[in-house]
Parts: sequence; structure tokens; C-alpha cells
Amino acid sequence: MKEKDIFLNTHKKNKIITLINSVTNLKYYLCSCCIRHSKKKEYFLKYNISVEEAPEPEDIIYENLEFSWDKRLLRVLLAYFISFILIALCFFFILFLNNYQIKKSQSGNESIIQRYTVSSLISIIIAVINSIFQKIFVFLTNTEKQICMTNYLLSYSIKLTIFTFLSSAIIPFLSSNYYNKQLNHDILITNCFTMFISNSFIIPVTWSINFEFIIKKIRKYIIKKKRKCLPQKELNNLYELLDMDIASKYSYITRTLLMSFFYLPIFPLGIPICFFGFIFSFFLEKYNFIKMYKKPINLNSRIYEVYSNYFIINLFKVSL
Repeated sequence: MKEKDIFLNTHKKNKIITLINSVTNLKYYLCSCCIRHSKKKEYFLKYNISVEEAPEPEDIIYENLEFSWDKRLLRVLLAYFISFILIALCFFFILFLNNYQIKKSQSGNESIIQRYTVSSLISIIIAVINSIFQKIFVFLTNTEKQICMTNYLLSYSIKLTIFTFLSSAIIPFLSSNYYNKQLNHDILITNCFTMFISNSFIIPVTWSINFEFIIKKIRKYIIKKKRKCLPQKELNNLYELLDMDIASKYSYITRTLLMSFFYLPIFPLGIPICFFGFIFSFFLEKYNFIKMYKKPINLNSRIYEVYSNYFIINLFKVSL
């Protein structure tokens, strides 16, 4: 195991380091006549070798090994097509509510309660769209037929991160930009405030107030009260704890950070709200680990590596 780790560490490819190496290695293409043949051969051999850690046996989904890469690609494109349709619907819903806000503010009859109510409706619509994304992506990622659970969770998490960030940050921004001359600054700040509060505090609460877990509790109480006899398989499913859903947790953390940096120029208060939201969700998850979650499946480090390698680049893009 130690030798394996040493070997893999020497062949790890960070995207930023790879980009720098690609620039320095242009000499092999531009000035190939000035380089020895043996050195060029050695470089091209190293360039064509790809090294990655094989999945653990319990991580492999053996029935999916028969599916080719191009079939998986078609299924992924279908998932993204359906997601863009949902994004368009989200945009029109928020556009309608922003138009209602403008008319109310221009009439002069709008109270603070009405303003925050409409802003809360926008946050609720975004949360509903994001929950629909979660359900759809579970189904669509299953149809991709990934060869292992790590790849399945990574694919699901990346799609969820991209499209929930679009619905939570980009779409509200584009909608407000559409009414740039009419939408006043107070309404925009109110909308940002409710979005950040909802994302930082209400969404983590939904992890604990899980309807599936509550229904299981009620069913167990009824079975004990009536002393009903059930098959062993059904009892196992009933008493099994919930999955901690690692992929959506990675997605939530990344989306929250991207949102805070995206709205930083117009809403600096988003940074402390997200910070306290992370503290709140940390202690909430500690409780969930004790009471609600079962032991996670054995995954490799690919999910963590993908997010850590791309995280700095994403922050740089969003800050621009």
C-alpha cells in the first residue's frame, strides 16, 4: 500500500501544474529539431501514459462494465438537456416575481413584509428547483451506467453543483439585470439576503427533517404498537439508517462558496452569513452522524481530488 501511494503521488496531475508544464513542453513541438531523438521519445512516452488508482472491488458496479464510453456520453448529454429546460423555467418564474416586486415598489403601497414575502417566494422556488434537480439527477446518473460508485457520485455531484449554482446565483442575477433600470437597490439586496439565509440555514435543516426518516419512525411505532410480523427483508429496510449523501454535501459546500464570491461586490454580507451557515451545518451534521446516518460506502479519493483541483480555478472565474 505504501509503495502504491508513493507511485500514485509521483503521477498525480494537478490541472494548474499540467497547464504550466504544457507551456514549458512546447519546445518539443516548436523546436523539435534542436532536441535529441532519445529525449523526444522519452517525453512522448511519458505524455501518453495515464496513471490512476483502480477502484476497490466493492466500489465497482459490475453490471455496468459492458456499457461503452460513447453510450455513457449520450446519456450525460440527455441529462444536461433536461436540466437546461428546468433552468429556463426557473428563470421565467423569477422574472415574473421580480416584475411583481417592481410594480409593488412603484405603486408606493409595498410594505417591508410584502417585500420579504416575495423575496422568500423567490428563495422557495429556487429551493424547489434544486430539490427537483436532485431527484432528476439521481435517475439520470443511474442511466449513465458508471463503472463504479465513485464515478457515479462524482458525476451526480458535478451536475448538481453546476445547475444548482446556475439556479441559485446566475438566474436571479440575470433576472435582476433584465430589469436593471426599474429594479431598485433595496429590492436586490432583500432578494440576496433571503437567498443566502435560505441556503445557509434552511437547507441544512432539511437534512435533519428528512421525511423518509420520519415515515420510517412512524411505521416502526405502528408495527411495535400492533405487534405486526413482517418479512426480514422489509424489516431490514425499515430499520436501516439513511445514507449521508456525500455527493450532495460536496455540491452544497462548493455552491455556497461560489455564491458568496459571485455576489461579493454587491452583497458583502453574504460572506459572514455563509461562514455562520457552515458552522451551523457542521454541528447539525454531527448530530445527524450520530442519530440518522449509516456507515458510508468505501470510496476512493477521486471526488475530493476533483473538487480540490478545480476549486481555485472556479473561485478565480467567479470573482472576475
